[in-house]
Amino acid sequence: MDYKASLLRIAICDDQSIVRDELEHLVDEAFEGGSYAYSYQSFSSGNALLQHLEHDPGSFQIYLLDIEMEGLNGLETAQQIRRQDRDAVIIFITSHGELMPNAFRVLAFAYLVKPLDKQAVIETLHAAVQSLEQRKALYLYSIRKKVYSVSLVHIEYIESLGRKIIIHMLDGTQVEY
Repeated sequence: MDYKASLLRIAICDDQSIVRDELEHLVDEAFEGGSYAYSYQSFSSGNALLQHLEHDPGSFQIYLLDIEMEGLNGLETAQQIRRQDRDAVIIFITSHGELMPNAFRVLAFAYLVKPLDKQAVIETLHAAVQSLEQRKALYLYSIRKKVYSVSLVHIEYIESLGRKIIIHMLDGTQVEY
């Protein structure tokens, strides 16, 4: 099964490794053992994240971005992401609550203040998935009681062959269920 087509994909971007590790743990806690197949990838800078997106645009549906980072900050990184992907869910994480008004310029979904509250992060991640579903930015399907998702922007067409459904992706891959 194609990576892009089967997972809820989350980008974690913070210049502090301890915060990246904490966020990875909280993402696992939010989704591990649940009904969603998921993956995450961590980045230590906005530049590193944007370089990844140059080679694999649209590879994430949810972004957890620190606002204050060396080089390209989280707000500038979010502006670049927004140019490519209007449906992405962007969640800002920062030590500075006073920067919250700036987050609205890039249509931020949520704003979490450090030190992170475990329950708030988990609830925000679940709400982000619900928001993606409600906006119909995701096509959901189930295989062996596990829910998978595909970004609608990556689907060329869906084919029905009897009891089998084939999702034809823009990149030429197919998902059958």
